[in-house]
Amino acid sequence: MGGIFSLSEVTGILGDVMSYCRLAGVGLATFYLAFSFNLMATILPDLIPGAIRVVAGPLLAALILIIGHVINAALSGISCFVHSLRLCFVEFLLKFYEGGGREYSPFRLKTRPVFVQVKS
Repeated sequence: MGGIFSLSEVTGILGDVMSYCRLAGVGLATFYLAFSFNLMATILPDLIPGAIRVVAGPLLAALILIIGHVINAALSGISCFVHSLRLCFVEFLLKFYEGGGREYSPFRLKTRPVFVQVKS
């Protein structure tokens, strides 16, 4: 029986490693999103033709940077919340939660049957 339980520990370790790889992927996605917004703010103002580039270029760059990094910060905040909930519900509750209460049954609206009488 020891071999079966050690196999369970190996899969648990593999699951933990994959969870950390997922977090590393989220971190890399945040970095590359910020890098993309910085690159857009560098390249797009140079595409504006003529003398208007002097005024509109820096304004466009600032607009791209502000909006892009606010989006990135908002997604990172949501990511922190979602991943911590995932840890609680998927990993911790399965290991430590012992259900001993009643089975969940949601509230229901009790209605009486309706009969339609057809007059002939």
